[in-house]
Amino acid sequence: AEGMEEALHQVYEMYIAEPPGLSQPINYQALAPYQSRARLWKAFEKRNLLQLGKAEQRYNVEGKHFNWTFDIGYKNGAIHLISSIALNALTEETILGRALVYKGMVEEVRDAQSARTKVYSRAVVDVPRSSKAMGIREAQKILKDADIEVIEYGRINALLDEVEKELH
Repeated sequence: AEGMEEALHQVYEMYIAEPPGLSQPINYQALAPYQSRARLWKAFEKRNLLQLGKAEQRYNVEGKHFNWTFDIGYKNGAIHLISSIALNALTEETILGRALVYKGMVEEVRDAQSARTKVYSRAVVDVPRSSKAMGIREAQKILKDADIEVIEYGRINALLDEVEKELH
């Protein structure tokens, strides 16, 4: 760079600015890292639940204002939505923000489907080992108040058992 201002601009463009091009949907960027979603998908795959006519990965469903993508979804008389949410972020704002985004996504779908189909939702949450982390209980309360079942990753087998029963 020729000067300090140009150097700052280059650093900003390289490390901070959003990349040019199409934006990514917020549901995949904000709720959980890819590793969390992949772990959820792998658990469903091991139980042979991700198949045509069963549960689907990257489930796209119509919302009131926008089509939303959930980590897993299926129809069985009702629409069932499941997404991974990382509540192990460094800041309370990020933790609460993820819960609020997911709540909004689910409410959008429920508003769009209300007259046609019942919508059930589950959040598979990744929480830090320290139960003293700020915002986690509040985030889980936000989800539960929105009638979203909260399941910690340690209980993933119980979730898989429930889904298996619902699909049969």
